[in-house]
Amino acid sequence: MHRVRRSRMTAHDIGAIWDRWRQGQPVRAIAHALDRNPGSVFHVLAGRGGVPPPARTRADYRKHS
Repeated sequence: MHRVRRSRMTAHDIGAIWDRWRQGQPVRAIAHALDRNPGSVFHVLAGRGGVPPPARTRADYRKHS
């Protein structure tokens, strides 16, 4: 029995998945370009229903006096 090697996707990889998805590339093409399993790419996309996450921003904690 072979042991499955799991490698975590970096933030850069996940960003590349969403960029390519927005361009209309299919899951298989994205996976091939990033040298990943298509199931891993699908898992990233399916986690948000195919809708990319909003851009992250910091809260403004300055006092408005």
